Amino acid sequence: MIDPTAPAAPAAPHRTVSPGLTGTLRGFYYAAAATGLGAVFATVNETRRFADLVAGRPGSERLLVDAEEVSDGLVGLFGLCGMVLAVLTIIWWYQSYQAIERAGVSGRSWSSGWAVGGWFIPLANLIIPRLVLSEIDRVSAAAEEGSVDWRPRPLLATSSWWWGCFVVASIVLAAGTGITAEQIERGITDAELYRTGLWLTSAGLAIDVAAALFAAASLRVFGSRLTR
Repeated sequence: MIDPTAPAAPAAPHRTVSPGLTGTLRGFYYAAAATGLGAVFATVNETRRFADLVAGRPGSERLLVDAEEVSDGLVGLFGLCGMVLAVLTIIWWYQSYQAIERAGVSGRSWSSGWAVGGWFIPLANLIIPRLVLSEIDRVSAAAEEGSVDWRPRPLLATSSWWWGCFVVASIVLAAGTGITAEQIERGITDAELYRTGLWLTSAGLAIDVAAALFAAASLRVFGSRLTR
């Protein structure tokens, strides 16, 4: 039975983003950038070896097989980093949106539910998470200065580049891997088209590396804002 004369319990502290989560996420983005860079060079090398095979250069078939093994291994490792990043990033998005609720501002358009659910809607997952991040960005910047006027705040440049590179990389990688997969299934009937697919895959990986570096830089700023 509750004693009505007992003093009220102190208010619970404001939710903040776990510094450990932000640090781990940054570490994985750096790891993904390093692995992705290796995958870029390996895929470019595979493309060159394939061109040598088409040109009929001696020993090119063995070199191509070796290049494919290295490329497949590094791209697979990059994909594994991506899966871990996907889980950690969604958790971070959710915690971050909950954290900005402590600022007490009004007029927000999204909720912490959308911070998670927006990732699972095809095509919309290229837009909704960015809109949620924009609110996290502006509200956290205003709260850092003790203001509730968050809408006019400019967006963090690195976060804009992060999302822009992420979207472009997703599209370019989908095109490149789609072309190469189709050609492999057909027995590579069009060598030039297959090479185009490899070059697109290389370009997509390179853009993904840039996205990972911009993400790590953005998380350093957001981590500082959201753990105060």
